[in-house]
Amino acid sequence: MSVLLNPEERIADMGMRVQPQRSSGGLTFVCGSGVRSDVSKEHDMTTVNQPVTVEQFMQAERHAITGVFARLLPRYHATHGEGHAARYAMAVTNILFSLPAQDLDKRFLASHREAVDKEIKALMDDREIREIVSETIAMRIVFASRQRGCSQKDLMEPIETLKNLGIYLEGNSIPTPRSFLDKAEAFFKASPR
Repeated sequence: MSVLLNPEERIADMGMRVQPQRSSGGLTFVCGSGVRSDVSKEHDMTTVNQPVTVEQFMQAERHAITGVFARLLPRYHATHGEGHAARYAMAVTNILFSLPAQDLDKRFLASHREAVDKEIKALMDDREIREIVSETIAMRIVFASRQRGCSQKDLMEPIETLKNLGIYLEGNSIPTPRSFLDKAEAFFKASPR
């Protein structure tokens, strides 16, 4: 893997799914239990005067995921070496965002679980990462809860995972879709490239 790739290319190169799958009827989100929920473009989230489209939400989620990966990668270069840094960053990112891992990532996690768990615990001191992860998961739940096909338990599993890891931050206020877009973009732009 080239060090010159930008974070989105690194994630794509490693096979991470950073956006929901597309189907003929619209966009498809996969819930914790594997239940699929199709979302059409008519189901856009809105704030008072600022509509947020499905595509904008997905882009903001990609910004958050890519930003976290990009921030973790240089840390892990220093602690795990260039050969494993991307795998550690991918494993931690997948766990934080409750993303499905590819087979290679699953095998890596199985053989490095203790070290990955240690890296996740180290994030308890990184308020910025904890905040963007918590808000991304919360907004994903808000968006998915408007759709059919996912039970309430399925929607809350990522929050419960973050709480069990000690990473979840309950904010003073619930982000709006528009404020989340702005925050995710700023987080991404402030991340290493």
